[in-house]
Order: sequence, then C-alpha cells, then structure tokens
Amino acid sequence: MDLIYIILLSSISIYGLHACIWKLIDTFLNKNIEHVRFLLKQHNKTLYLSLMPILFCRLCMSSFLGSIFYWTYGWILGGATVTAWILSILAIAGILAYLIRTEK
Repeated sequence: MDLIYIILLSSISIYGLHACIWKLIDTFLNKNIEHVRFLLKQHNKTLYLSLMPILFCRLCMSSFLGSIFYWTYGWILGGATVTAWILSILAIAGILAYLIRTEK
C-alpha cells in the first residue's frame, strides 16, 4: 500500500512543480516557456539537454524526480526495491500522461 502513496504523491508533486516552474518563468522573465526553451536550445545545447529532464518536460521529470522521490520515500518508509522502483516510474509517467491529456 505504501507504493500507491509514493506513486500518487510523486505524480502530484511533479505535476505541481512543473506548473510552478512554468508560472515563475512566465512571471519573472516575462517570457513564454517555449521561447526560453528555444533560446537555450539555440545558444547552449548542453545546458538545454541537462535541464530538459529537470525543468522543461513533465514526462522526463517523472523519471528523474520520480526516482528521487521513490528512493527518498522508500528510505523513509523502508522496503525500497529495484522492481518496485521501475513499476513506480512507469505508473508516475502514466498518471502524468493522463493528467496532461485531460488538461487540454
């Protein structure tokens, strides 16, 4: 049952974190996130590729931040395994894909 809580908490956290990042960039830089992404891709490809799974792509964030959340929660709650980690990453990506599809 703990795995379900980890998956739901991670999915909602990643979805909310991505929305906050988009809003902060829009507010403080006064630019659309797609414009910032385009500028990074044109001028600094290495920075763009390193920030892609952390800031710009929700499904990419599911694998990167989902792993961090899973191993952190698994360490706190105990009983983290590699098999459950893989299943949780797939479930987090599935939940995020569903949330992305229903928001439009």
